[in-house]
Amino acid sequence: MVPIAAAVNLVGDFIVTSLRIPIFLDMTGTAICAFALGPWWAAVTGLLTNMGEGILISPSGIPFAVINMLGGILWGYGARYLTKDFPRLLLFGIVTGLACGVAATPIVALVFGGATGAPSDMVIAGFLAGGSALFSAALYGTVITNVADKIISVFFAVAVVTRLPTAVRGNLQLSKLPTARIMAYAVIGVLVGVVLTILIAIGTL
Repeated sequence: MVPIAAAVNLVGDFIVTSLRIPIFLDMTGTAICAFALGPWWAAVTGLLTNMGEGILISPSGIPFAVINMLGGILWGYGARYLTKDFPRLLLFGIVTGLACGVAATPIVALVFGGATGAPSDMVIAGFLAGGSALFSAALYGTVITNVADKIISVFFAVAVVTRLPTAVRGNLQLSKLPTARIMAYAVIGVLVGVVLTILIAIGTL
């Protein structure tokens, strides 16, 4: 599951990079592993993802391996408490997005000067154009894009893990509900993330 999940992350990253969508989608597979296998396999998935991204797509992805690993650990440990219903899942995505965004800000600002080569750079550029200092612009832009991204990742992972055998979805508390309700939650959650992403994209025009 780990290499497959890492491949899912790389495909997501390739899609948003190709279409210039201001999110990441490089942690969806990490969320799947976190919900199915736990925090440390998810962290391994995150590490493999960014190492692969550095080799196959852009070396700029390598420093963000720690962020992918952080997300996996948070998802893995939080899954036992924050995956029981829709409001908690939504909160889970928001909190993880905030944590990853804040943690990534020093890398974005100090290592890359606000320009990582990712589509999310245009959000940071918008804040810079509005007069924000580099670190502030990196913080605002990185947090906003991460929140939308992690909401999508959480709910997409829920939809996938729900279809896996019971033995590998013990961390997902939501799995005790009827499948139809879970899938409805997943669809609504992904749509919330998509709407936020569209609003972000409109804001950068």
